[in-house]
Amino acid sequence: MMHWKILKFLAAISAAVLFFYQSAFDPLRKLLFAKYDLRWSVKEEKQERIQTIAFRNSGSEPSEAIQIEIEFPQGAVADFEGGDFAGGPRVSFLQAVARTPYGTRVLHANKTQLMRLLDEHYPLRSLFQLEDSFRANLVADIRKSGHSAADTDIFLRLQASHHETQILGCGSANERKPSCEMEQQLEQWEYEMQGFREEACRAWGAATGISVNFAQGYLGPKGKTTFSLLLRGRESKFLTIHYGADEIPPLKIATSQEQESIKVAAADLEASRWKIVPWYTPINTFVALFILLALLWLAWAMHTSPRKLSTLELFNLALRTLSPEAWNLARERRDHWVEREFHFYCTIFGKANLGESRARLFQYVQDRLVRDYSLYDLQFESKEELEKTMRKYLRHLAMHS
Repeated sequence: MMHWKILKFLAAISAAVLFFYQSAFDPLRKLLFAKYDLRWSVKEEKQERIQTIAFRNSGSEPSEAIQIEIEFPQGAVADFEGGDFAGGPRVSFLQAVARTPYGTRVLHANKTQLMRLLDEHYPLRSLFQLEDSFRANLVADIRKSGHSAADTDIFLRLQASHHETQILGCGSANERKPSCEMEQQLEQWEYEMQGFREEACRAWGAATGISVNFAQGYLGPKGKTTFSLLLRGRESKFLTIHYGADEIPPLKIATSQEQESIKVAAADLEASRWKIVPWYTPINTFVALFILLALLWLAWAMHTSPRKLSTLELFNLALRTLSPEAWNLARERRDHWVEREFHFYCTIFGKANLGESRARLFQYVQDRLVRDYSLYDLQFESKEELEKTMRKYLRHLAMHS
């Protein structure tokens, strides 16, 4: 009954898989598939000057630290926003800046313009415009102190390269020097802007679960900027950056050495692992599938080997295929039984001196089986039916010998 053999094989495989899953699958799953749990994608909309970086942790365990590093040109970033869902809602950094109480304390000369740029309903606002407007406060404060527009302009143009030297040169003895007075006003403005930025960064990080760190720039990031995040199990994060006229710069995704990640299309962020693996690692998938099929074939070959078959299945196989190997195995199983049954009938019919060899007796039974069953594609339904038929042949041989 080959179909029963197939069912038993499938049942054994299923039981092994279930046992393996319950007892040891989880560590192996982490070893083989952990990199497919942490996924990320980058989508650029160049006409709209938008770049969206999305992360998804499809595993059940929290992720390790993830860092996104981008080298921003000065004034390139109009805004950036983060959230948990592809379609929103998102919290923008400008939104966090506008809602920061610290900002209302640094409104000076150009209060009207700053209020407009801090208004969430104003569609043209941007971080670099806002920072420039706050810088105008610094210019106005310096001018109020009696410094000319030309001196102020020269000082601010040189301060980027001479700032550290100027600080060292403006001790208590030089506080009254015009350049030192401007330096003190610059330091005061920087202190206020840094406090403003830190408060806005804390608020934005608390709202989005993404922290941002940049050493250059006050409200608009400049130079190396790092966005950091952690993902709980089954959690997604989306970071969208709005650019000005500059080209969208390249980014670098960094994870811990213990955790790998894989870049996928945005549509595959939440796809099943069994969809991700074949499409993104086709060579590995082909090799794994080949090994799996080879193991299944080996297991099937071992499970359905003629030596593993029952006596009924072995005789049916021999009749169906006429395989010499199957008949030799059948002879090993039943030649002693055939000899014993033949001698039993010889005794009944008073022919105890018949000396047929075991091999000739089985060959006689084999020939009769092939003639009566194999030629008509017949099979035995039970072991009892097989033994009854062989006894009939042996009884006939004993009677007519």
